[in-house]
Amino acid sequence: MSPHLVGYVFSALTGTFLISCPLFGMAIQRGYAGVVLLFGFISATVGMFGFYIPEQLTSLNTLPYALVLMVLLGLMFAAIYSSCYLVFEKVAEYQGQA
Repeated sequence: MSPHLVGYVFSALTGTFLISCPLFGMAIQRGYAGVVLLFGFISATVGMFGFYIPEQLTSLNTLPYALVLMVLLGLMFAAIYSSCYLVFEKVAEYQGQA
């Protein structure tokens, strides 16, 4: 992969995060915080494993594969951030009332 395409790869991550954060927020408001957090953990596991695969199968060392991984990791960041923010908010509310 050429060095001048690295910005496009990380744009996929930030764009996915930007789009999916409100969607995960709506799912959390409807009571699916556990499902969103579980999705974040599973996508983190698959995404991090995906970084290891091109070392074994060099045919996967391509731009589309990197874009797919970054989209998956963007979803993971949004899911974990949105779910954890709810937990942190509840802890802050509890600590404020004590």
